[in-house]
Amino acid sequence: MKKKIISLLLCLAMTVLVLVSCADEEIGSYRKNYTYEPPTVEEVTLEMYIVGDERNDGVVAVSRMINQYTTSTFKTSLNIHYLPEATYRADINAALAEGKSVDILLVNSADMMNELMAGNKLADLSDFYASKEYGMLNTKITSLLLNASKYDGKYYSVPNNRMTGSYDYLLMKESMGEKYNFGPLLMSSYTSYDDTADLRAAILAGEGIGEEGISEYVRVVKGTYADRFAYEAEGYICNTIAYNTPTREDVYNGSAFAVGAACEKPDRAMEIIYAINQDSTLRNLLQYGVANVNYTLENGTVTRITTEGNSYYMNPYYTGNIFNAYYSADETDGWNTEVAKYAKVQNDDIENYVKHHPMG
Repeated sequence: MKKKIISLLLCLAMTVLVLVSCADEEIGSYRKNYTYEPPTVEEVTLEMYIVGDERNDGVVAVSRMINQYTTSTFKTSLNIHYLPEATYRADINAALAEGKSVDILLVNSADMMNELMAGNKLADLSDFYASKEYGMLNTKITSLLLNASKYDGKYYSVPNNRMTGSYDYLLMKESMGEKYNFGPLLMSSYTSYDDTADLRAAILAGEGIGEEGISEYVRVVKGTYADRFAYEAEGYICNTIAYNTPTREDVYNGSAFAVGAACEKPDRAMEIIYAINQDSTLRNLLQYGVANVNYTLENGTVTRITTEGNSYYMNPYYTGNIFNAYYSADETDGWNTEVAKYAKVQNDDIENYVKHHPMG
């Protein structure tokens, strides 16, 4: 028993040494990203509520590191509440009903956001978006997300930036076009399903199939830029026939950070939310934990360390601007170099389309 205790103490000592080493490298590095000096003079502690993961057993060490960083940079300590996703909304409602301080909170569904707004539980952040200090959010977060996040023309959250929107694609099997004398140039000119009437008729007659079988050769689907290239690899001509911009439901069924209406220091809460979306160091601390303790990093891609006491899992779409996150070797995270490549192109493409085709 004595040997086991000594072994545990040695492990703890080693972990602390690694944390201190990482902290020396990370603390203060965010300053270079600022275009202003934040007016933080008084030390404060904020209550922050986020969705954790049941596999986490390295939360205490990660929270300590995050607080070293935020205290040094902002003079702000964070009491981070990692809550299960299954009960998150109910837990937030319970905390608010009990009068507990809820300074910073993640909103991860449209229903949750609507409920919070109906109860006047969130602070209006519009003045922050208009200020010099935080105005960069208007350029660093896609405008489609920001616009869709509004309630009555005002901002009550900071959406976690990610791939937005989708497309309606008209798919046509290129081999069928060649077989029935509909060349690629002709098929590429089609802008609606109705335009394919002659092609479909030729396929139905020539293949001896019923209407129920035509979708294998011609159909309309919703998808992303990545889906488009996958369809083309399967031998389809893929025409974009509509752009679908994000709705409020899309924003909040993704995720966003908000400030509680009762927060006594909304400016300090906004500093933290701003940093989560702008500062890759803080964002990756929250997402992946501490380098060489909770993960290893190679060529910008994280591989988690899953031994007991080191595992730390967070949904990368719940922890800030996805474009500031390291890539993950874990496919279930849904964030790797391939996804990132298409995400930025898709955002720019849809933004440009909306800009040149304004509604109304």
